[in-house]
Amino acid sequence: MLNQINLVGRVVEEFSCEYTPNDKAIATFKVATNGRKNEPTQFHNVKAFGDLAKACAKYLATGQLVAITGRMVYDKWVDSRYRDKDEKPLRRVRAVVIANSVQFGAKAKQQESK
Repeated sequence: MLNQINLVGRVVEEFSCEYTPNDKAIATFKVATNGRKNEPTQFHNVKAFGDLAKACAKYLATGQLVAITGRMVYDKWVDSRYRDKDEKPLRRVRAVVIANSVQFGAKAKQQESK
């Protein structure tokens, strides 16, 4: 079986690049993609690691076009801040694309100041 995802969209939020205690870079950002006509915009969580994360931190900007190839994983955790109807902590799930490659496209045009 193959777990591969290809996205072409725009970076929609400022991203973070953090380092593990072993000095491994981890970049986290979101990408917006448009569907077909009348379909809503989809927002995707993306993570990149190592040298790819460092390149993303250096070259990516909000609004920039980007093409990503990677694999889909699901982060799962228990959120003790919120409770369900039985007063149990809520279980959360978030889809994340782990990037294998990132191609940097055109940056968004800056609006002219008036």
